[in-house]
Amino acid sequence: MILWRQSVDPVAFGRDIVTSLAARMRSTTPGLKPENIQAALKDASGNLESTCRHEIDIPTGLAVKVDCRTSNSVTVQVETRGSTDTWTITQTLPEPR
Repeated sequence: MILWRQSVDPVAFGRDIVTSLAARMRSTTPGLKPENIQAALKDASGNLESTCRHEIDIPTGLAVKVDCRTSNSVTVQVETRGSTDTWTITQTLPEPR
């Protein structure tokens, strides 16, 4: 079994969220002042993490089953929204010769 995990740097991810949300707010609310956008997003944060568990057939090196989970969340002004995706991938080993 191989366990693979990936997560983002929360500080860098937070900066990306603020940049993305600020651009969206500017385009959807043209009258909003930049300082008001910065104030609204000053405590924005987020998280992104992926984990996969691989079951490997040693003689062939093939992954016979992979279970993965990816979750993300964004918090702006104490409101958190997010999602989680899970999936399973299976592979049938070749017939013996």
